[in-house]
Amino acid sequence: DSVGNLHLLYAKPVPGEDRCEIVYATGPSPTNLVKTVLETNGSLASISAGILVNKTNDVVHVCYHKDSPAYLVHQTIDAGIPSEQQQVDGRGWHSKMQLDSNGNALFVRESVNSLRLFIPNDASPTWFGINFSPSGSHAYRIADFVYDRTRGRLHVTYGDNASTFKGSPMHNLHYAFSDNSTDWEHSVVDSSTTLWELEF
Repeated sequence: DSVGNLHLLYAKPVPGEDRCEIVYATGPSPTNLVKTVLETNGSLASISAGILVNKTNDVVHVCYHKDSPAYLVHQTIDAGIPSEQQQVDGRGWHSKMQLDSNGNALFVRESVNSLRLFIPNDASPTWFGINFSPSGSHAYRIADFVYDRTRGRLHVTYGDNASTFKGSPMHNLHYAFSDNSTDWEHSVVDSSTTLWELEF
């Protein structure tokens, strides 16, 4: 952040149980951190844990999956104090988070044969979803999501589940961008169908 503090988010499995603790840690150095457990029933897979710091005001944004019921959680942490949990969307799809030009959290998640962009509602801490399929209807594996605050441009990279190898999904790598969240320009970065989904 602006004064040099570290901000970390990680999932800590609970031994012998199908859950994890979602831990936020902050401090001036790795050996001098204050840790806060944000959630005791986090998803063990922890596929959507993310953390970003708003450079304007040092407010920390975190996201993670919790179980029973399963949904994506967003929280802010201001001066070390966590906000109430805010439910972004149900189920357990892979997710990526960015901040818009106003410091609000945006999310891209996997949906059925598409991706889904979540934009904040103006009147409340909730989000509405917009489905988009830059390369048509197929299974998507989100790789990365970046929001360009200067241009207001959305960027995504993703895999397409084009094949399998020994039972594991294999992908081509795609890139797409949009300036209005509806119309997407798409291109294929790597068409070798040799990318494993844990390699991006």
